[in-house]
Amino acid sequence: MFSFFKKEKWAHLKTTTFTGITWAVGHPHEKKDGVIYIHFYESDKGNRKIDTACSFSEVSQEKIDEYVKSSGAYQQRIIRWLNGRYDPEIPRYSQIGEEDTANALRGKVE
Repeated sequence: MFSFFKKEKWAHLKTTTFTGITWAVGHPHEKKDGVIYIHFYESDKGNRKIDTACSFSEVSQEKIDEYVKSSGAYQQRIIRWLNGRYDPEIPRYSQIGEEDTANALRGKVE
């Protein structure tokens, strides 16, 4: 009956990386190579979100988000997925649940 009061359950679907990223950190002429990680999540209610992280502790979260949102991959694929489009490379919440259940029954999940 009161299903709208149920707490939303989130599942981590996939992690994608941007490699070969060069950031100016520390001194103005010091540049380091790093990796940006994009984590895809979907809820049991169909809501979607991403979280971003970087291999540099010196780079702010705002800069990481700004870089990701200005990338071609975000503009061409990720934004469409966030708005509900199907992407064959990103599993759905229902698929993750089925895989987790099957693995648990096989004894592969600790």
